[in-house]
Amino acid sequence: MLVHLSEWEWACCGDAFIAGDEVELQVVAPDAWVREKYGERGASVDAHETHHQVGADDAPTTAVRGRVRGIEAIYLGHTVRHEPRDPRRLVHEADEPPSGPVELFSGYLVELDPV
Repeated sequence: MLVHLSEWEWACCGDAFIAGDEVELQVVAPDAWVREKYGERGASVDAHETHHQVGADDAPTTAVRGRVRGIEAIYLGHTVRHEPRDPRRLVHEADEPPSGPVELFSGYLVELDPV
């Protein structure tokens, strides 16, 4: 089973684990966003882990238990854009935020073997 763990969920509420650990995760069906943004890997996601039921659907979670076979960190490319600067305002170059393509951490894909 391939489970998506989003960055924001685990930034606040996840317990650390490593490959080989036995875990129990609360999951819902993966949403279209994961399937769209993660490409081929997203198409094979079976479930989305959640600690926070949010959104209009508020689907109940299902507990899945398994041994962690592998963990893959996912980074997504983004383009940073900024509004044109007011030419009347003095800004030091170091104060300017970066622009252009960047990769941001999005979450994990965790492979579980049933136990």
